[in-house]
Amino acid sequence: MTYVLALDCAMKGCGVAVYNAAYPERTKSLVTEMSQGQADQLVPMVQDVLRQSGLDFKDIALIATTYGPGSFTGIRIGLSAARSFALALGIPLKAVGTLDVLARAYCERQEMPVNGRIAVITETKRLDYYFGLYDQDGLSLSDPAALSFTELKERLDPDRDVLIGDAAGRFIQESKNEFFEYQAGFDHPDPSIIAAMGLEAFHKDPQASVFNPLYLRDADVSLSKTPQRTIQH
Repeated sequence: MTYVLALDCAMKGCGVAVYNAAYPERTKSLVTEMSQGQADQLVPMVQDVLRQSGLDFKDIALIATTYGPGSFTGIRIGLSAARSFALALGIPLKAVGTLDVLARAYCERQEMPVNGRIAVITETKRLDYYFGLYDQDGLSLSDPAALSFTELKERLDPDRDVLIGDAAGRFIQESKNEFFEYQAGFDHPDPSIIAAMGLEAFHKDPQASVFNPLYLRDADVSLSKTPQRTIQH
């Protein structure tokens, strides 16, 4: 297996990569920050990255994507596109956690302190936070969770934890005078890492993944205040 197509729309952007397993340095990726419009941009981005790679869809052997947590709409867009590509091409699909990808990116690019941990904190678009805790190798130490500020603060150790993610800055600001180490630059899942993690999952189990999106919290739904008409029998 040589080429992996990775997709991500779970957070505040859209990311695509064509991962070259034989020559990872030749991997082509594209990440665009956007709060909406992923459904319109995803397929053109895939076509663009394939063109940059000199490849066609028939060259792809595996699809990889994220399953959450993140934006309800973004997760659905990414998963739907990934499943459609996998079905149309007759190839397997592997999905990885959004927080896991961010933790792996940090491990690959930064040097961890002795006994350090990675606290991944991402936006829910409400007052709470999505959270995952990882060891020095990027292995999960806790299940992903949606936590309030107080609950999250109780989980963290300022002497050990490095905070990353697009909500880490908001958490630190809310913490006021308490010191937490924060590392910027890990606000979006790297699609090339999604691809690499998907390929690792494939080698462990070549069968296509069976998974559900990880939302962690209910959707923001409210009833209309406009009086509704009723049909008289």
